[in-house]
Amino acid sequence: MKKELVGLDIGSWSVKAAVMAGTENGPYLKYAETKKIPESGFSPSWLKSFLIDFARRHGLKRPVFCLTLPPDTQKFIIKFFTMPKLAEKELAKSIKYELESRLLQPFENTVYRWAAAEEQMKNLNIISATAEKDYLRSITVKGIRIAAVEPQPVSILRLIKGSAAVIDFGHTGTRIMIYRDGRFSHMHVSKIGGRNFTEALAEVCNDPETLKHEKGAVVKNPDIEPDEETKKLSEILNPVADELAREIKQAVRACEAREGTALETVYYTGGASKLRYLPERIGAELEQDIFPVPVGFLDETGLEFSPGIEYAPACGACLYRKSGYLSELNFRSSLRSGLEPDFRNLCIFILSFGLALQGGLYALNRQAESKAAELRSELAAVNARISDIRNRIRNSESAVIYYSETERLLAAVKESEKGTFGTRLRHIAGLTPKGVTLTEITDPGGSEVELKGKARDYSRIGCFAIALEKLGRAELEHIGADLDFVIKLTREGRGILPR
Repeated sequence: MKKELVGLDIGSWSVKAAVMAGTENGPYLKYAETKKIPESGFSPSWLKSFLIDFARRHGLKRPVFCLTLPPDTQKFIIKFFTMPKLAEKELAKSIKYELESRLLQPFENTVYRWAAAEEQMKNLNIISATAEKDYLRSITVKGIRIAAVEPQPVSILRLIKGSAAVIDFGHTGTRIMIYRDGRFSHMHVSKIGGRNFTEALAEVCNDPETLKHEKGAVVKNPDIEPDEETKKLSEILNPVADELAREIKQAVRACEAREGTALETVYYTGGASKLRYLPERIGAELEQDIFPVPVGFLDETGLEFSPGIEYAPACGACLYRKSGYLSELNFRSSLRSGLEPDFRNLCIFILSFGLALQGGLYALNRQAESKAAELRSELAAVNARISDIRNRIRNSESAVIYYSETERLLAAVKESEKGTFGTRLRHIAGLTPKGVTLTEITDPGGSEVELKGKARDYSRIGCFAIALEKLGRAELEHIGADLDFVIKLTREGRGILPR
């Protein structure tokens, strides 16, 4: 079943809902309703009731709501500023610091979004939108699908083209939004709105709101209005209209001077624009015609019969999928929106299953870690045994090399000298202690043999000399600084070793 988009303009006096329909000539307003906010105040439960009733009355099976918010109070603010071109992370940090310095409330109580509206040679023109967390919570409705929460100027941009000004006559204020070449470039907020006209009439009647809608007007030329009561009311309302007209003119002309070009068109929207002659009064002050934002309204036969002036923001929000411009200013992800009731049990089941699965995986992981620790311990023991065997092999190899070298040296003794003494010399290998290495056995002649070698310390040299006494008389002739030594072994003495 196809989802149906519903634009929702949440103002300070009322909430407006709109559904667009596509035709050969473009989108038109199909359904629209306005619901006045009760005196008890705005609440999520009241908003949910209105949205459900709206969907039922118009047969919307799968409505998806796109919210547009007017930036005119501390609850929701739009700011423009320029930043130097930086890396993405550095730019984001700089923008955060900039907003903290500009806001008049604790930064931790707000949520902000920003977008680069225009790139210059060395700078970026930044648009930021800041919303109070409590304000976003107040429009969070459980069980209602929300696709977008965006600033009102972004929504209206989808309905106009080129360079233009849009004047939104609201209840608590009037917003002048400036667009240049299809881009949102500036905004001015006036504190004068429909409420000010109502307060002016409150001095002369008990029901000023009703009187304003039925008889209110801002007639500059009394001759064009035949009703006498309307003329009298106009005299009361004209000062408010004059002040508003001057402020709008100043804002528009200042923008044109800053941009260096005149605005092609001036549009208007908002419920307060229904005050008779107010748009014409503003046009006369600007010295140019102003037009309603182009939103058509279809009757049952499909014929356009009335412009939906006050529904322009809601219609623009309904078309949010038509353009991705300034999509970074969407606050949808900041809402704590609930799921559809039909999916709650499924979500609970999935959550429970996930927790059980996580518990099972945790137990398996603990078992695997314990087994791995045992294997690591066994591997360490095996490695220690292998290391010990290698050390023994190296020691055995050293001994074999040593005895082989000794045998080689002894073999170098002259055959003529072999005899009883020569036989004794073959016991040298067995008498040499650990830490003593023979490097040379020489036969200088006669009955003498010189033994040269090295030792680890002096005591080992002494022990070696004493051991050689078993073969003959041993005399230590030299000990060097590097523990190299020379021992002279002679035939004197019979020795105790076998011959």
